[in-house]
Amino acid sequence: MAEHLHQSEAAAPQPFAAHPLAPGAARLLNVLCTRSQPWPVTVGLAACRLSVPVLPPEAPAPEYGLRVRCGAHVWRLDVGPGLPLGLHPALAQADADAALPEEVQLAVVELLAAPLAEALGRFLGTSVTCEALAGGLDGEAAQPAGDLPCRVGLLLEVPGDDGGHTPVPLTLHLSDAASAMLAEQCLRLPQRHEARGHLPVDVVVEAGRMCLAAAELADLAPGDILLPDDYPAHRGRLTLAVTDPAGPAQAPSPAPTLTVPCAVADGRATVLDIVRNDATPMETTMSDTTPTPQPDGTPAADAAPAAEGSAAAAGAPAAEGTSAAAASSIDVNALGVTVVFELERRPMTVGDLAALAPGYTFALGADPLGPVTLTVGGRAVGTGRLVDLGGTLGVQVLRMGQAGEGDRP
Repeated sequence: MAEHLHQSEAAAPQPFAAHPLAPGAARLLNVLCTRSQPWPVTVGLAACRLSVPVLPPEAPAPEYGLRVRCGAHVWRLDVGPGLPLGLHPALAQADADAALPEEVQLAVVELLAAPLAEALGRFLGTSVTCEALAGGLDGEAAQPAGDLPCRVGLLLEVPGDDGGHTPVPLTLHLSDAASAMLAEQCLRLPQRHEARGHLPVDVVVEAGRMCLAAAELADLAPGDILLPDDYPAHRGRLTLAVTDPAGPAQAPSPAPTLTVPCAVADGRATVLDIVRNDATPMETTMSDTTPTPQPDGTPAADAAPAAEGSAAAAGAPAAEGTSAAAASSIDVNALGVTVVFELERRPMTVGDLAALAPGYTFALGADPLGPVTLTVGGRAVGTGRLVDLGGTLGVQVLRMGQAGEGDRP
């Protein structure tokens, strides 16, 4: 029994220790990992591949060290085991297992690195040279690691005779300034584009939207009529909206991350523009909380409660003299809530969205002036229909329910 307990204690997991990563190295890694990879490089006689491994393995002790002079910066490149010196034409016919003097090995490594240094220099627009460190990494030319705090792992894949590739781990050591310079220059490299066109996305076809106070929304009942300042569908305009799925959990009425204004005619919609931001022009023009300028230049009085609520919600500091109790008291009933009038939701793919451009035309699946679903934060709360009140357009509530229970027309 005692032996069993002793074994259990020995097998207990060790506390997790995060791998230290300098801020400059993190910035450089972020840039490199978002660039198209692998990069084709020629090392001697071989067409190799260079990449940034997502989870670099523990690098073994390097076999060679190179001092890299890049303009005014000095880097160090550690070359792990596995680099075949036979990649150089002078040693192509030599016995791979033959022991070479250290001076010969270093000279060959410098010759193999020279074309890569020239290519890097052309990319960076400066002079880049490599010098092998005599005596390995313990030689007098090696710089202390503290002088080069940014460390980035790379992987060189050398083709083998069997059709596979031999991985050669590389470690690049840089100063903070050199890391920042290299990250800035690498932004010019092509970005990584993976095939994600098949991923599904829910796209909302909006006929319009308006803002209500939370109390007004809670009091809505069948038969009530909403009077938006504008109803774009009535004048032949619709908006396709894509909202971040995490939005409803973060805010009562998240703004779309992508909006596509469209013109409508004869049951078809034509894309007018692509808006990639968090502000929707429709919301700006339709919100009934937008202050209306008065003759004397002061905002409308009915805009004051919304402004006060917004400041409180945003965490604005209370005015001097306000008690803590008053500052923490928020009238949630006055908070503005955006109600969207949805005509339909259509499944699309990322590839479909990428194909959208001004002039693109598609068939609508619903009447632009037909029944709508009332949604808040992407969740259905009721249904409605258009009504004409003596020339004033309104949306009459047909059904109300708890968020997520409203039926779509």
